[in-house]
Amino acid sequence: MKRYPDKPFAPSRLPFFYGWVILVAGTIGILMSIPGQTMGVSVFTENLLADLDIERNNLSLAYLVGTLGS
Repeated sequence: MKRYPDKPFAPSRLPFFYGWVILVAGTIGILMSIPGQTMGVSVFTENLLADLDIERNNLSLAYLVGTLGS
């Protein structure tokens, strides 16, 4: 069996469990993506409908197109 060297570094040499770094980085990534997610946008749904004078179906379609485009 071929052994690969630890790249870019050896996590076992760190003085703490490297999984905690992954957990924190993942949590920050999720929190930073909230504004583009449904739970971040849904707060403003009624305001968007009133201000843009569009129907809920059109807002949903715009959200779908934006999600697929991203």
